[in-house]
Amino acid sequence: MNTINPLLEKISNAKALDFGNVISESIELYKKTWLQGFLLQLFTVIIMLPLIIVLYIPLIGMFIAQAESGSGNPEDFSAFFAGMSILYVLFVIVGVFVLGSISVALNAAFFRIMKKLDHNEQVTTSDFFYSLLGLIPRGLPR
Repeated sequence: MNTINPLLEKISNAKALDFGNVISESIELYKKTWLQGFLLQLFTVIIMLPLIIVLYIPLIGMFIAQAESGSGNPEDFSAFFAGMSILYVLFVIVGVFVLGSISVALNAAFFRIMKKLDHNEQVTTSDFFYSLLGLIPRGLPR
């Protein structure tokens, strides 16, 4: 009960919220950050594209081979997945983890950019790669 009273006093002494002002400031922040959000999505797709291509090229080749033969045999799928090498599966798993960490770093940089824009600081596109520098092991050139 002791902690509620000061909180209630602060609420009663605070100035009234002007929701028109809150909404207009939110729209202004959106106008400042939509380009960076678009760039975030673009960079994420560009980074994920190689893994997607590596994952689907064997499947596309198998579909083309089945289309040329004119028949779809479910046994072919079983043979295909049984014949996948352990190295291929390991490569895909490692690729998912590496690209996932890069994606998280890009999102962290995006939030940093939003903070800078909210405080009217200068922002460049290279700020997206600020968090990625932390992923580079020590000893490698930055």
